Amino acid sequence: MRTVTLGVSSREEMSARFVAAFKGNAQGAHISFASHELLFQTLTPAALEPYPCRHRRGTAINP
Repeated sequence: MRTVTLGVSSREEMSARFVAAFKGNAQGAHISFASHELLFQTLTPAALEPYPCRHRRGTAINP
């Protein structure tokens, strides 16, 4: 199973990951959003239902 990290990141954080990846440093798979509002508009609970999810800051979200 692969892990994809979903989260809110600033432009600077995304740029730093890009530069590190360009230099050959593994970054893992990330999907970043500009705001929490945009993340939750895009990823509704129904859309996440088929996937086992864990939330780093809080309780686990497992279907």
